[in-house]
Amino acid sequence: ATDAILAHAFMNNLPVGFLTVTPQRMLASCLPATVQHWRKKAENIGYEDTDNFDEGSVGPLIQALSLVTNDFPSHETLEENDTKFNGFVKELNEYFAEHSNEKIIVFSTFRPTLEYLKRRLLNKNISCIVMHGKTEDRNEAVEKFKNDTTIRVFLSSEVGSEGIDLQFCRCVVNYDLPWNPMRVEQRIGRIDRLGQEANSISVINIFHQDTIDDRIYSKLYDRLKLCEAALGGFEDILGDEIQKLTRALFSSKLSAKEEIAQIETTQRAIENR
Repeated sequence: ATDAILAHAFMNNLPVGFLTVTPQRMLASCLPATVQHWRKKAENIGYEDTDNFDEGSVGPLIQALSLVTNDFPSHETLEENDTKFNGFVKELNEYFAEHSNEKIIVFSTFRPTLEYLKRRLLNKNISCIVMHGKTEDRNEAVEKFKNDTTIRVFLSSEVGSEGIDLQFCRCVVNYDLPWNPMRVEQRIGRIDRLGQEANSISVINIFHQDTIDDRIYSKLYDRLKLCEAALGGFEDILGDEIQKLTRALFSSKLSAKEEIAQIETTQRAIENR
């Protein structure tokens, strides 16, 4: 996928970093959902993966990426070997076993991931509801989740991280980890707010081992305790450094060692600030 993006950028004189970020983050979010999405988009120009993305700018890129998916295994095989989803379900079952009457909020940046999770959770008899940018009545969705005792999981895009009160829950799952620290703060802020009666809240972050997401988390988020501290004004403190890091990581193909070096440089800059 990265090679296809680089080739497309070179042939069309486009900035590599901008084009690379979203497709790679989609793959890290949910490989089966992303591959299926690109395959469906093979003959359609348009990009509807996030709730805030310029749909008119990357249609040809999606067509290029859809060709790459011809070399991927079948959708059924990808699902059968989706270790991230299996680990996610394991976390859910363990949490519900300890907290039989509680509900969980799950955030993902990408709509294909949310729809994938909904379908697979329902197949495992885990009731859920989805909210994203195309949800007509978000307040109704929240009220249904709150009051319907059969619904255990609330699947939400970034639209659920702003202006919605979910403090009747005390567990947030980041199915994909946003690099923008403001997004993390907003997600956690849905439950860590006035009216939260629990003594503590839980934040579960899920990502593949030995990926950029893993290195971002272990070298930056975990070390700086970004998911544990209420730092108000994350964006002012960290926004510039995260943007610089994103450009550096995706401006060219870096080795794992080079990625770690870039992340550690950002970590030191953030600590100094």
